[in-house]
Amino acid sequence: MDISKKILYKNIIFYFFGILVGGFINFFSIPVIIEIYGVESYGQFSLIQNIVLILISFGSGWLSQNILRFNDNSSTFKVNIILLYYITILPILIISLFSIVLIKYNLTIAVISSLTIAIGGITAIINSFYQSTFNAKKNVFFDIFRVTGFIFCVYLFSKIKGGDLLTYLVISFFFSYLIAFVLKIKNDFILIRKVFFIYIRNIKQKTIIKVFKRNLNFLHYGLPLSLWFTFSSILNVGDRYIIDLFIDKSAVGNYSAIYDLIYKGVSISFTPILSAGYPIISKLYNQGKVAKAFDFIYKLIFFEVLILVIGVFTLSYFNLDKFFLEKIVRLQYSDTNAKLVLLILIGAIIWQIAMLVHKPLELKLKTKQMLLFVTIALIFNLLFNFLLVPQYGTIMSGYATIISASIYLLLCFSYSFFKK
Repeated sequence: MDISKKILYKNIIFYFFGILVGGFINFFSIPVIIEIYGVESYGQFSLIQNIVLILISFGSGWLSQNILRFNDNSSTFKVNIILLYYITILPILIISLFSIVLIKYNLTIAVISSLTIAIGGITAIINSFYQSTFNAKKNVFFDIFRVTGFIFCVYLFSKIKGGDLLTYLVISFFFSYLIAFVLKIKNDFILIRKVFFIYIRNIKQKTIIKVFKRNLNFLHYGLPLSLWFTFSSILNVGDRYIIDLFIDKSAVGNYSAIYDLIYKGVSISFTPILSAGYPIISKLYNQGKVAKAFDFIYKLIFFEVLILVIGVFTLSYFNLDKFFLEKIVRLQYSDTNAKLVLLILIGAIIWQIAMLVHKPLELKLKTKQMLLFVTIALIFNLLFNFLLVPQYGTIMSGYATIISASIYLLLCFSYSFFKK
């Protein structure tokens, strides 16, 4: 058997195990939160949680992609990555505080959320080092630690009488990342602390400029990706802020519960394929085996399209939407909710397929084109929601999910396979 296939299958097993266990716990944490705290509290928490996740992606995503693309396993490379993270995290935390206060939440929630971003970012970077060296065994435990800690804290705080339910959820989210940080970072803690003190001692404008100049290739490759991660995250969650603006937080909670559960379910199936496959694709491409790398991508795309067809057929033929809504999400069945289940499922799978379709652009360092395409999809998504949600309700957000994901996929496909 080809070595790349052996590595792929071995890592897929580890990733699938980790994502299945973590995803299963995370999947059922949403009905638990709705049952204990109510759908409105979940809607409020969803708005804050997504700001945190977007800013974690913004702060660490570009560095993670540089790790996956260029990691040479040297200590110098690792130090530079961590140093760049320390330099960029401060303005990100300021953005976090401002954003959460702007959507009318108190300073305590804003501060706790910002700390979550700082811890989550550095943990995500260390995760990427494990992924780039095909160490799936270590990589998968992060989400297991995090989601287990989150659901434990959610349950623990529910036993406290009185207090603000939203604050309890935000604190639980913080502790989940803290638990993962402590368990995951222990082997790298000395290096992280050493780089931190180097940064503190040399925190001058000239030094910061020097660090960026020394790693200019990281910026050229990673900065568009950082914005891409931000815009793609907004593309997937921006609709709920518009729902909150024009309808109410109960509607946000209802829509978010369906959306998040479906996306987490889809991720259980697709993320192992992408997580295990991309380092292999990068390795083949870097070795000059371009045809093999692209052939590998085509096979994975075909596999994901097959999952899309099977998933939509199964949901429609067996009428699983009623069971999903009432028994899993714990929401009332309605025609609107049933339609949302199907629309969001299709949109979620199309988006996952697009993550493979854009890989040729990533390999060719065409990150600016990726950013342009996701910006076009985002603008369409926000305009579609802004214009139609006030009149027709949350069902329009479901349609926007499919159309905007399809726009991004088609733009990437056209550029990758037709541009010479």
